[in-house]
Amino acid sequence: MRVSYQVANPKHGSESYLLRFEDDGVGGQTACVLFDSGTGVDVEALLGDDEYLTAVFLTHAHLDHYATLTETLRDGAPVYASRPTAEMLGNVFSEGEKHYDVGDHDDVLDALTPLDDWESFAPNLEARPVPAGHAPGAAGFVVCFVDGGQRNHVLVTGDFTKRGIAGYPGLPTTYPEDVDVLVVNGSTTDGYGETLTDALATTLQRAESGSSVLVTASGLTGAAFGYQFAHLCDHLDARVPVTLAGQVAKLYDDLDYAAPTVEAVPVFDDPAALLERGGVTVAGPEIPVEGSARHLFDEIEGDAAATLVQLVGGATDPVESAGCTVYDYELVNHPGVSVVDDLVADLDPIHVVVGHGTRRSLERYRGRYDDGFVWLSEGTDEHVLYDDGRWTAPPWLNQSAVKAIRAQDWRHNGARGSAGGDWGSVPSVERRDAPDLAAEGVALDRLEERFLRSRESGRGSASAGDASPV
Repeated sequence: MRVSYQVANPKHGSESYLLRFEDDGVGGQTACVLFDSGTGVDVEALLGDDEYLTAVFLTHAHLDHYATLTETLRDGAPVYASRPTAEMLGNVFSEGEKHYDVGDHDDVLDALTPLDDWESFAPNLEARPVPAGHAPGAAGFVVCFVDGGQRNHVLVTGDFTKRGIAGYPGLPTTYPEDVDVLVVNGSTTDGYGETLTDALATTLQRAESGSSVLVTASGLTGAAFGYQFAHLCDHLDARVPVTLAGQVAKLYDDLDYAAPTVEAVPVFDDPAALLERGGVTVAGPEIPVEGSARHLFDEIEGDAAATLVQLVGGATDPVESAGCTVYDYELVNHPGVSVVDDLVADLDPIHVVVGHGTRRSLERYRGRYDDGFVWLSEGTDEHVLYDDGRWTAPPWLNQSAVKAIRAQDWRHNGARGSAGGDWGSVPSVERRDAPDLAAEGVALDRLEERFLRSRESGRGSASAGDASPV
């Protein structure tokens, strides 16, 4: 067996990878497997004349991970995704094509295969999803390849967090078998929990003060925020009605969410009917310049008693002023650098392939992990990770450096592998009955102190003009 990887779009997001598994034992077939299909992925240029696309694995339903999927799909390859992602992908594509050139997605939906457990997709190759946090339904994928009777594992995280989100668990850090290759998205963000807490606090305070609150967000972020907000209100005994509109409502329904006081309205004719004093309405996109958000914003834009809360991803400029009160929060759900460090330490892989970041941000990982081989997502060269029963070293390392790394752990000599483990302890990509808000980054103690203490003291909520962060 020969295993290699190639970054599929290094000049764009560097979140898409082509892995090749060449197995001489099955007639010299090479399984070419694409993980995510973001902007700039060109499978025709990546594959040789005698190569075929074996499978595509989609980690989650964010545009930068599926933007070219309709163009790259070929050769009858199946598209694997977690079941929650698969169930919402039709609505994701339908909405995406209104604003972006995502192509005809019928073939993708026909090829879509929801994945819950291990699935064999080529000789001596099988894969299973693991929860990845980051977004509802997001998954990483563990690929097991068998060579010489030994099981070896590659974990492709996609965008991930160790914390869960809106009831979906985060990425597991322990597995019943060795993770030999960790392909990790190295995008990092600090302060997510604090920002989420502040956005929830402002939304609740304004609603309890009698304001009509419009929260604008991308579809998945809006569905997650609405679900989290409703459960926060339940926890704080706050009676705030929540309405989800348009695409946010569709994804909420696709994810089979059900939360107290939430009404999902996928289609509406009367925007004013969805807005009420003391209530919260969530719609997309994140900036209210089009779609459901635009129609709703038109209703409150000149209303001094109304509120606009924008949850932005950092790539767009929010509305800064209007007749209503305006807030914006940059809510980007990635791990901190220390979380990536801890993941590498916990898994102790032989190879660490780091991608999905600017060149400068990825440079921080160069030589960062002394007991393994670190590869950065630079260029489109194919890099060999495993060949003929042995894990290979990066060609730019001198022999003394390679020997020093191999000497730190006997497993680096190619003696890893196992006969199989019990994967029953590894969680599936399934939503829990209710979100653990504290574990998802919400500072519940601060919110309890602010809102519960206010009620207990008989002072009521803060005035409508006071929305300072907790």
